Amino acid sequence: MRVKFRGKTLNIKNNSKKRNEFCANWNHYDIEVFENDYRNVGDHGEYWKAHRFYVCATEPMGSTIVDGSEAPTQTKCLQIAFDNIDFDLKEKEEVVNQKTQYDDSDWVDEIEYWLKEMSY
Repeated sequence: MRVKFRGKTLNIKNNSKKRNEFCANWNHYDIEVFENDYRNVGDHGEYWKAHRFYVCATEPMGSTIVDGSEAPTQTKCLQIAFDNIDFDLKEKEEVVNQKTQYDDSDWVDEIEYWLKEMSY
């Protein structure tokens, strides 16, 4: 599935065998898109069925960056995930750029190492 990320178009491979599910691991970001069918009762008692896709994503250090955002298609959900990944990366890059020689936090060093290992 294609997604836009930082001015490039990436082709992300679906690792799921199910048709209505999308699972991927991209640069240690875990992304899952799944369909949620639910029924609702309208004003006149008729049932209608809604198909919505939900996206969840976690960053390499384990924090959730997207949880339960929804869209009508898998592609739009995947784009939501990558928009949030872009925001997460910008925050991490800012933390590394503001690092001083007096900052001895191991997690800043871990982020710096991880950013150098990324490929996109």
